[in-house]
Amino acid sequence: MRLLAVAVAFLITPIDAVGAQRASFRMPGIEFELPIPAGYCLPQGAQADAAQLLAAADSLNVTHLTLVRCEESPEAATDYNLIKTPRQALLTTIERRAFLDSVGEAFATTELTQLMESGSLNSQSEEGISQVIGRQIDISGSIRPLGRDQVCAYVGGTVQMQSNEVSYDISMGACMTIVSSRLLFIYAYGPASGSAGVARLMVRARRLAESISETSSR
Repeated sequence: MRLLAVAVAFLITPIDAVGAQRASFRMPGIEFELPIPAGYCLPQGAQADAAQLLAAADSLNVTHLTLVRCEESPEAATDYNLIKTPRQALLTTIERRAFLDSVGEAFATTELTQLMESGSLNSQSEEGISQVIGRQIDISGSIRPLGRDQVCAYVGGTVQMQSNEVSYDISMGACMTIVSSRLLFIYAYGPASGSAGVARLMVRARRLAESISETSSR
């Protein structure tokens, strides 16, 4: 797990913010902004509808921002980014190093790995999505801890989404981090492409995390 996080660190190159459009989001008492990466846009029209439904299906987290592929294609439907905070942590303040040290200790326990691979988190997601869209969704596969570096604690993996109408695999790489003492989870999703694809998504999530800056605090 640690080796994968180290590999992510070597692959990192900063997001080119020159001329980039910017997006912003607010948490209680603080506002953030970031450059929108090339090829991604704020959701519009039907994409905005889908983003709203996806956010509503997550009862544990507040979704601050959704970025989707600008072009419409079958592959673009599984290529997007989310920035979230657990609802219970919206007012939590903590320094990054302390947070990463704490998460690193949790990652070292078998209990966390067993929980993430047990399928219970899939069941929570199935219930939330099914309730919002009004039809049954089945989710299999697992997300697992993938180490940490000086910026992020990483989780990732590939899951299978299936309903009567559609079936597809999707990979995710996520960076859990602290920006201006606030907890942010940055998720990068993409078409399933094995462990190498998950590593690329972890890189994308860290790039997004490093591009977020505080604009005001009041």
